[in-house]
Amino acid sequence: MDKINLTRRERGALTNLAKGGTRPQAADALRIERTTLRVHLRNIRKKLGAGTDQEAIDRADALGLLNPAQLPKGVPQEWADLTPRELETLENLINGFRVLSDEELADALTVEPATVRKHLQNIYRKLDIRSRASAALLASKVFAITAALDSAAAA
Repeated sequence: MDKINLTRRERGALTNLAKGGTRPQAADALRIERTTLRVHLRNIRKKLGAGTDQEAIDRADALGLLNPAQLPKGVPQEWADLTPRELETLENLINGFRVLSDEELADALTVEPATVRKHLQNIYRKLDIRSRASAALLASKVFAITAALDSAAAA
């Protein structure tokens, strides 16, 4: 079987269900719409060849894909309060050598620009920073480290 890659959002959805949460609770915890959660769960079941959510949880657990307490390698522990979507926003904030606008981030994340602004406000508050430039600088440093760790692990 090929290596199965779940997105951070998919892992978050499955982890919330694995902890005994309901679908509405999982959607609320991830701050996503219930219809979006259903799409994530359908994709997860397809990737894992599972017929039910519980079967997907069991297969993901057996494959070591559920690791709710662990942040991605290289991500500082201070970032533990960030939601999976806020981490994804930070990951996508930098594109090459430039910082993306709200509209560009919204396109990359398939959300509305107002949602991007809300994610950024939450990030600023949680990380005690005041600007997009500060967030971009932090993100570029942290995600450069995670990429280096991933490359080292793959070698």
